[in-house]
Amino acid sequence: MATEWETIRAFHASRQTLGEISRSALERKEDTEFSYVALSSAFNEQDYETSYFLADAFRFQFPDDSRRRDVLFLHGVSAFQTGRIDSAMTSLNAFLMEAPAHPFRSLALYWRARCSLEQHDWQSAESDFRQCAGDSATHAHEDDALLGLSLAFERRGAYEQAMETIQTLLTRYPQSDLANDAKLRLASLKLRRNDAQGALILLQETSTPYRYQREESLLLRAEGNFQLGNFDSARVRYERFLNDFPGSKHVRTARYGLAWTNLRLGNTRAAMDELDRLGTGTDTLAMTALYQNAVIALLANDTKDASARFDSLVQLYPYEPFSDNAYFEMGMLAYRTQRYRDARKQFQIAARLYPESELRFASYRMMGEACLALKDFSNAQHSFAQVRKLGAPDSLLAPSMFQEGVSLYHLGRFKSSAERFEEFLKKFPSHTLAGEGYVWKGEALYQDYRFEEAERAFSEALRTYPKNPKRQDAAYGVAWSLFEQKKFRRAIDAFDQFTRTYPQSERKIDASLRKADCYFFLGEYDKSEALYASLAAEKSDGRYSEYAAFQIAMSYIQRGDAQRGTEHLRAFLVRFPNSLYNEVVQFNIAWTFFSKEQFTEALLRSEEH
Repeated sequence: MATEWETIRAFHASRQTLGEISRSALERKEDTEFSYVALSSAFNEQDYETSYFLADAFRFQFPDDSRRRDVLFLHGVSAFQTGRIDSAMTSLNAFLMEAPAHPFRSLALYWRARCSLEQHDWQSAESDFRQCAGDSATHAHEDDALLGLSLAFERRGAYEQAMETIQTLLTRYPQSDLANDAKLRLASLKLRRNDAQGALILLQETSTPYRYQREESLLLRAEGNFQLGNFDSARVRYERFLNDFPGSKHVRTARYGLAWTNLRLGNTRAAMDELDRLGTGTDTLAMTALYQNAVIALLANDTKDASARFDSLVQLYPYEPFSDNAYFEMGMLAYRTQRYRDARKQFQIAARLYPESELRFASYRMMGEACLALKDFSNAQHSFAQVRKLGAPDSLLAPSMFQEGVSLYHLGRFKSSAERFEEFLKKFPSHTLAGEGYVWKGEALYQDYRFEEAERAFSEALRTYPKNPKRQDAAYGVAWSLFEQKKFRRAIDAFDQFTRTYPQSERKIDASLRKADCYFFLGEYDKSEALYASLAAEKSDGRYSEYAAFQIAMSYIQRGDAQRGTEHLRAFLVRFPNSLYNEVVQFNIAWTFFSKEQFTEALLRSEEH
C-alpha cells in the first residue's frame, strides 16, 4: 500500500502507512523495500534530516542493493539540504563516478555545483552548472542549471555575466517554474548595478504567488526606492516588511535599511533607535550598527556619546572589522580635544594591532602628530618613518615625510633632517607644504653649519613660494646665512630689507643688531656705534641693550680710543652689574691698561673685579 501511495506521489499518506508497520521491520535486512520507500517518502516530503539518516542506514544495511546509486544521490542531496556540505560532496562525487549514465546525472551535477558554491569553489561550480545545462540527453534541468550558473557568477562578482545568464533562462524558458525566482534575482542584480529604476519596473512585472517571493520582492522594492532617493516610499516598505515578515532571516537587513532611510529623512533619533536594536546581536550587522551609531553621534558633535559608543564597540569586538576604525576615531576625538597621550595610545593600537587595516598608514601618521604635540620627537620620527617605509599613498606620505623632517630637526639630527626635506621636495615639489619645506631645509642646513646651502634653500623659499607662511623666517634665514658666511655687505642689505618688510616683527631689534655687527666687522665703527647707541637705549629687551652697550665700548677699543672704550666698559659694569659679559668686560679693561704698559693699573683693575 505504501508503494502505491508513493507511485501516485501521495508521500504523506505513504509515510503514514509505513508508520503503521512495525518499526522492527526496519531492522530486518531482507526488508529492503520498506527501507527504500521510507527513505524516498521522507525525501519527497522534504524531511531531509530523516531522509539523510535513512539513506545512511540503507547504505550500511544493503550495500549490494540495485538501488544503492539512487540512495547515494538521495543521501547527497539530503546532506546538502541539512548543511552537511562535505558529506554531500562525497556522496555526489561517488554517485557521478559510479553512475555516469544515470537519469539523475544532471541533477547530481546541479547539486554538486551548489556544494562547490558553498565551498567558494566558483570554477568547479560553474563547470558543473554548464555540464548540467548542456545535458544533450534531456535538457530537463537546464533552467535550474542556468539559475545556478548565474548565482555562481554573482558570488564571484561577475554581475554582468550573471544578468546575461538569467536573461538566457527567461528567454528559453519563459514558463519555467523558476521564472519568477529568476526575475527576483535579476532585480537584485540590477540594484547591485545601481539600476534601481530598472529593478523596480521588473519587480512590478513579477508575479509572487509564494510567501518567500513576496518577502524578497518587498525588500527589493524598499532598497530600490532608497537608491532612487524616494525615502518616504522606502520607509513605508521597510516598515511593512518588518510588520509582515517578523520571522524572516532578512529582518535585520531590513531594520538596517530602515535606519539609513530614517537618517536620510532627518529622523536621527529613530535611526539610532533602529541601530541600537541591531547592536544587541552578535553578527557583523550588529558590529556595523554599533559603529554607525557612534559615527552619527560624532557627526552630531556629541563627542562624549560617540567616544562611549566606539569604546563599547572595541570592548565587544576587539578584533573584528570596524574595530580599527573605532580605535582611529577615538584617537581623533582625543587629538581634537588635545588629550594627546590618550590619542597616541588609540592610534598606536590601530596601527599595530591591525596590520591589514586600510587605516594603518593614517594611524601611524596621527600617532606621529600626537607625539609631536607631546614633544616626544623620537617616537614622532619613528611613526612618520613607518608611513614612509610601509609604502603609504602620497596623500599620507607627503605630510608624514615633512613632519619626519621636523622631528629630526628637533632631535638635533640636522643632517638627516635636511636630507629628509630634500627627499620631500624632490618627490612633492608642488605640495602645499613645499614652501615651508624649503625653510625647514634651510634651518637644518644652517644648524649643520652649511651656510651657503642654507642661503640657497631660504632664497628658493622666497623666490618660488610668494605666499609661503614661513616667508618671514626665510628672509631672516637668508640674512643670517650671509652673516655667517662673512658676506657682510650683502648681509647688511638683507637685514635692512627684513626690517623694512616686517617692521612689526619681534626680530626687528635683533636684525638691527646684526646689521650693526656687520658694520663693526667691516671696521665701519661710526655706523656700527650709531646703531648700537640707538639699540642700547631700547627698553623692550634688556638683552639687546646690554649687548649694544658692550659693542659700543668694544668699537672704541677696536679703533684705538682706549680711554673712551675703558670709560664705556666701566659704565657698563655699573649699568649691568649682573651681566654675563662682565668677566669679558673686566678682562678688556685690564688688557687695555696692560697694552699701554700701565702694568700696575692693569693689576689693580684686575684685582678690583
